[in-house]
Amino acid sequence: MLKKINIKYILTNEYSFTLINKITTILLGVFTSAFINRYAGASLKGEYAVLLNLLNIFSVFANLGLYQAYPYYKRKGYKDILSKFINVFYYQFIFYCVMAFCSYLLIDNKVLNIVLLMLPIAVLTNQLNFIIMVENVNYKNKINIFGSFIKFLLAFVTYFFFSKRIEILVLNLMIYDIFLLFCYLRMLRVKFTIRYLNLNFIISIIKFGFVAMVTSLLVNLNYKLDVLMLNSYLSSSLVGIYSVGVTLAEFGWLIPDTFKDVLFSKTAKSDSINSIINCLKISFYVIIVITFMVILFGKIFIKIMYGNEFLDSYIVTVILFLGIPSMAWFKIISTLYLAKGKRYFYLMTLLLSVVSNVIFNIALIPKFSIYGAAIASVFSYTVCGGIFLIDFCKKYNLKMINIFSIKNSDFKGLIKKLKSQ
Repeated sequence: MLKKINIKYILTNEYSFTLINKITTILLGVFTSAFINRYAGASLKGEYAVLLNLLNIFSVFANLGLYQAYPYYKRKGYKDILSKFINVFYYQFIFYCVMAFCSYLLIDNKVLNIVLLMLPIAVLTNQLNFIIMVENVNYKNKINIFGSFIKFLLAFVTYFFFSKRIEILVLNLMIYDIFLLFCYLRMLRVKFTIRYLNLNFIISIIKFGFVAMVTSLLVNLNYKLDVLMLNSYLSSSLVGIYSVGVTLAEFGWLIPDTFKDVLFSKTAKSDSINSIINCLKISFYVIIVITFMVILFGKIFIKIMYGNEFLDSYIVTVILFLGIPSMAWFKIISTLYLAKGKRYFYLMTLLLSVVSNVIFNIALIPKFSIYGAAIASVFSYTVCGGIFLIDFCKKYNLKMINIFSIKNSDFKGLIKKLKSQ
């Protein structure tokens, strides 16, 4: 007889519960994005996409890359490291709140004021989200599931009860971030105190964080540069159509993120090479299957969920999905490189990727419009992921074929592990 499924194991195992989280996020995210895009239409969606990209870039500068230093310092075993980091985040939050208030009083720029208003909460939420991912990835997954429901409800209410205004979309995002912030603070229970106001420590993580900030900026530019450059060449409507393709592709990004979230916790303690290899294999084949499904059913899906106005985003989606496998190499392998403090390799690879992204965007957008931007993104992802994969194989004496081939021993090991549970 078959053994009963161990529900408790599924809900406590990091990989299985992270997978449940991602599946739930994708399903709810699809309906959430459908309501938002039908509410906004192509033009307002384009304006909102540009605003979000500006917020992401501002957030990178405001974060100073400090939170990315946490796995490295944790791995070194410093005393009270969690409380020290979070208190630094509290100091930043207060400073950015004051900055946003002054901007509102002194600067007459609607877009800038909206971005700075959202900035303090966005920065602190991102910082604590990263800390939770390292400390308790299952708790993070539970909160993300609840957060996905809240996002869906907000989008539902917005679509049926509000007129088209970008302020409503901004308010939705802030409510979601405040919910996450409340849950993270409740779990961490770190009090604000001047006890950890240690200038030497702050200076040390700022030095570490400078390179991390630059690398984070390059990561964001690699993902967001296409929308910002499109906004310089094309209308808001076309930017909105393109952003729908990006949104759908981001659901594909959740596949490597499933493994990345867990690996951040593991690589903070050890190299976990076998775990990284297994994650690379599984994510590669899952992405291939999903890409074929997108090619076959993507157009009818977009028509049903988003309407005829966004049908041109189908080709954008298909093109962007072709870049997800190489993005998975970067996302998964980078967890190890960050934990080991290999920041300069990380930085130079991303810099090369962003430069190639800019060059391809300049060359392709005028000729191929939104499709040119998608092709440029795929090229930049391939450059970044390919360099990480080649270096990873070289450093750990791995054959490239072993990263992609599935052997009988892989199935036997998986079956043995499942039986043991």
